[in-house]
Amino acid sequence: MKKSSIVLKAGTRSSTLALIQSDQNRKRLENLFQFLTIDLVKFESPGDRDKIAELQTSSPDFFTKDLDNAVLENNIDCAIHSAKDLPYPVKQGLDWFWLPWREDPRDVIIVRKGYDTNSPVIGVSSERREQYSVKRWPNATLKSIRGNIEERIQQLDDGLYDILIMAGAAINRLNLQHRISEFIPPEEITPPEGQGFIALTFKENNPLFQNIRKYFSHSVVFAGAGPGSPDLASIGTLKALKNCNICLYDALLPIELLKFLPKSAKKVFVGKRNDKHSIKQPEITQLIGNLARQGKKVVRLKGGDPGIFGRLTEETDMLNMLNLPYRVIPGISSINAAATTTGLLLTRRNISRGFSVATCRQKNNKSFIPVNTEELNEFTKVFLMSISFISELTKYLINTGIEKNTHVSVIFNAGCVDQKIICSTLSNIEHKLKNIDTSDPGIIIIGKNADKKYIFRYNGALSGHKILLTCSETIIEKAATRVIDLGGIPICKPMISLNANSKIGSVLKNTIHKYDWIIITSPGSVRYFMEIISNESIDIRNIPKIMVCGTGTFEQFKKYNIIADAVAKNNYGSKGILDIVNQYFTKHSKILRLKSNLASTEITDTLSTNGYEINEMELYKNDEIKYYSVPLFDYVVFASSSAVNTFINNFGSDKLANKTIVVFGKPTEKTLKSYNIKCTLIVNTSSTITGCIDLLALYNVKSMIINN
Repeated sequence: MKKSSIVLKAGTRSSTLALIQSDQNRKRLENLFQFLTIDLVKFESPGDRDKIAELQTSSPDFFTKDLDNAVLENNIDCAIHSAKDLPYPVKQGLDWFWLPWREDPRDVIIVRKGYDTNSPVIGVSSERREQYSVKRWPNATLKSIRGNIEERIQQLDDGLYDILIMAGAAINRLNLQHRISEFIPPEEITPPEGQGFIALTFKENNPLFQNIRKYFSHSVVFAGAGPGSPDLASIGTLKALKNCNICLYDALLPIELLKFLPKSAKKVFVGKRNDKHSIKQPEITQLIGNLARQGKKVVRLKGGDPGIFGRLTEETDMLNMLNLPYRVIPGISSINAAATTTGLLLTRRNISRGFSVATCRQKNNKSFIPVNTEELNEFTKVFLMSISFISELTKYLINTGIEKNTHVSVIFNAGCVDQKIICSTLSNIEHKLKNIDTSDPGIIIIGKNADKKYIFRYNGALSGHKILLTCSETIIEKAATRVIDLGGIPICKPMISLNANSKIGSVLKNTIHKYDWIIITSPGSVRYFMEIISNESIDIRNIPKIMVCGTGTFEQFKKYNIIADAVAKNNYGSKGILDIVNQYFTKHSKILRLKSNLASTEITDTLSTNGYEINEMELYKNDEIKYYSVPLFDYVVFASSSAVNTFINNFGSDKLANKTIVVFGKPTEKTLKSYNIKCTLIVNTSSTITGCIDLLALYNVKSMIINN
């Protein structure tokens, strides 16, 4: 047994399929969280003992009951289930999540050898499979079938059935692919949402499993859609829509915003029309929690601003309770639209220097509810441009009768990456601000709502840490999106700018057809290469075969509908290319290496030394970006040696001392080590920038678990 600090008992059903899929996922978890050892404990559930009862009428926990009871009774730490077997809601006292490794979700057809009739006997185990069978084989006889996968196939081979419809995931996991006659397209028979996924159940409020879940969770995004016109939606909201799997949207918002969703994303209307909710609020809240635990990228799209009469806290409170990540993107409120777009401004110099906002309605009450003087005095108070008068303001409010211990929060640089929140009481806030730089713009909020307990939490795998991203602009947005998904705060400071080599276009146009292969090793190079192809009107049929380093560069080519012919998937950098050249090149191959001015010449030098005919051209230059101050950060990501050098040229090596640093590839690691910086160093040898962020998230989750 390997050395580990935590040993867990995981329950699993005792069927061959359950043991295989549990063991596969046990190994994956142990490989990720190497301080864990997971021992499998075999159980039966009612579905294993009772092989007569019809599945359609059986209890929801037919296949999970005994395992989940064992979790609740502390006999095991967690239970491993097929996600489609999990009852919703799960048993009281339990929590859960899906693991991300999905098998093929499609159903398959398995035909008995020698079957040759138009009136088959079909074994079915669900209503959706019955409906499909009736439509496809009108003359068929449908018979219910029970038993594990091997038992069902044996019944087929024994002649009790002619055709079976089963989950392809189960057949694949049992290595019985040779028995599959046909995959059924999902548009013909929709698989259950959980088919192919594995779920873990555990006792609620267990911090170990909540922290593990963080690594597999995406931040739920509560986004303001604005007051009605798509022109009044923020760029942040549009980015969130473009990056989600499922959007839960309200009424009274610009429906045109849904066009920004990916084609594969689901749209679910959860709004209110004519005082009737399509889904009641507790159901919406539960749905958000379920989707987040399934690992979905969820956008909850709310009209106007989510924080103004938007019932936001009911949904975020649930996520806080589950320790699930989320973030909020404010929107333009109808208040702003009604006032600012009409000229009926809420503040005018010498006329009005403030305003209150209220509603004359209350929950479940359609009558007019007036706002009395006492309530009006207790309204949350907001003061702008008043930090320099904090002493006079607090004394005045106390003198007017407001309690000294009334909550006060001061927000500096609201909504920016360097946002800072100082919380105290009316009598103490002046003292709390004495040793703080108050030169930045600040907003003062006073009242019950200013209590620090209401500040949104960062529950994600990166737990609100500020991640300094130094990579080039071609990949920094992708890195920032991943940081946000994992509950971190991206600070985008590219250290280099990429500038095209204006002289290469005509040269490449006249020579590209002479080469058999092109080597390209970065997404940035792909972008500039394809710009030249377009600008010079180069016939795409003249592009030779392409060798790339890593899936990031491969995916960049796919955006232009070009599939690279050779991909180095291991040992990111020159070594990855050199490891595979002999599989593709001959000594007669004519090779062109396209690179930046700072990229290593190792590939060209090595191939030339080994007798290959190779030339190289510079596609673009890396120019240093000058910064005069370094932002506050917790972790930093370097994707290249040039980014390391520029950072140190800008800020000095001491700014990296005792920091946690992720570097992209061995060359970048070597450059960083040359500065003899004492730090926690994580090396990403994969081929994507998001791989760097995932490593950082994994490091943070492990730290939370070990230090808990």
